[in-house]
Amino acid sequence: DSNGPKIIISLWFLTILSFVLMALRFVCKYWYSKGFGGLDDIILFISWVFVLLYCVLTGTVAVSYGLGKHTQDVNPRDMSTALKYMNIGDFFLILAIAVSKMSFSVTLLRITVRGSHKWFIWFVMVSTNLVMFACAFLNLLQCAPVESLWDQNIKGKCVPPSMVNSYSIFSGSYSSCADMLLAACPWLIIRHLQMNRKEKAGVIVAMSFGIVGGITAAVKTSFLPGMIRWKDPLFDAADLLIWATLESSLCIIAASIPFLRVLVRDASSSSNKASRPYGQS
Repeated sequence: DSNGPKIIISLWFLTILSFVLMALRFVCKYWYSKGFGGLDDIILFISWVFVLLYCVLTGTVAVSYGLGKHTQDVNPRDMSTALKYMNIGDFFLILAIAVSKMSFSVTLLRITVRGSHKWFIWFVMVSTNLVMFACAFLNLLQCAPVESLWDQNIKGKCVPPSMVNSYSIFSGSYSSCADMLLAACPWLIIRHLQMNRKEKAGVIVAMSFGIVGGITAAVKTSFLPGMIRWKDPLFDAADLLIWATLESSLCIIAASIPFLRVLVRDASSSSNKASRPYGQS
């Protein structure tokens, strides 16, 4: 009776899926616009590296030490090690969520014309990063020495768990709102661009996929109030870890999907041409 296999499969699947779509984004930008290697691409890749670090530390190393198992089935020394890697991995995952939103914000800034829209995007991007970075460091450094966070044999002074939990709920809610706001921005920005109506609608829908990430962030945040009541933390953490990985992966996917439209359009066009009778133009 262990959630370990579920954690491993879910985290690695989402990490690989987000990498594939991010790589397709890079390929599309290189083929169609020769614009690969921009600041938004670099930031997005850094975000994925953070997700990969989380997956390795939490979805592989921590599981190997007992993450996903019931407390009574884990050696106390292994339990401390599992909690150590889970907490360090969580630090990188929160950074990944913040940085991925930064990448999408930079993309929006490149197509934004109106000054008021630029200021709004800057506000969302900067405030979200401040909130999420503070959450990452608070979660990891809530105890002094930091080792006392995962090793009960080391005495230390810690920020009250209720305070850490409350701030985590706040940052999770803020992250969800940021996703919703950034997903709404294309509706305001792209309607002013000189494009045909069909193309404009397609771009808006593709760039609004981030709303799914906002919903995922809200679901993940709904698990946080129950953390302080966990009696079997290694086993009970599974669903929260998976939903948190889903949120970070969807942020990367949402930033990649708009650039895949050209690839889908060309594939659809080629398919339509191939299906026409011989000689039909």
